[in-house]
Amino acid sequence: MTGTVREDAQGRRERVERFRRKFRLWVTLPFLLTLLFMATGFSVAYIPSESMEPNLLPGDNIVTMRSWLAYAFGRKPQRGDIILFRLTKEQAEQAARYAADSGEAMEGDVVPEVLIKRIVGLPGETVQLVGNDVMINGQKLNEEYAIEPFTPGDVGPFPYAEGEPYRVPPNAYFVLGDNRQNSDDSRFWGAVRRENILGKYIAVLYHGRSGLKRAPARGE
Repeated sequence: MTGTVREDAQGRRERVERFRRKFRLWVTLPFLLTLLFMATGFSVAYIPSESMEPNLLPGDNIVTMRSWLAYAFGRKPQRGDIILFRLTKEQAEQAARYAADSGEAMEGDVVPEVLIKRIVGLPGETVQLVGNDVMINGQKLNEEYAIEPFTPGDVGPFPYAEGEPYRVPPNAYFVLGDNRQNSDDSRFWGAVRRENILGKYIAVLYHGRSGLKRAPARGE
């Protein structure tokens, strides 16, 4: 009798322990999968320059969605998307030559490894810059976000899309900084190849050192 009671108690303890192990697995597995998804699907980036003012400020820390997730299942980057990308070696060299020729480069300046800009022109479209207006296929683009306009003569002339319309190559995108007065973008080195897009801007995680207020969008 005593042996049977002991066996029943031992069996209950084993069942309880098995349940606890399964429960821990049920709780921790989704948590670990969520962490893995966040680590592989999203990243945090730092805004080092003024090129996206007034919408993104120097010192802002932002959340970006990696390209494979942002443009999954054949989705294509859209006009207005703010993207992170790399330049080709040829584009980086062209940007460096332009800066040197224009006298804007300083000793030790290098082209950033990763840039962040906004898509304005899509594959196959023509882009032409007329002052601060962006013309897409001959029609003025309505930019429903704040920009910092440039002063003609202070910036330019631009190798791309100024004077003559520039046709965006297949599977490439024409990008501009929101701060048109101070942005190294497609005006200087052409379109960004799709395979060089690393991610898409999602949100500001927290503001850094600048503490400046953003300008209101047009019409506000």
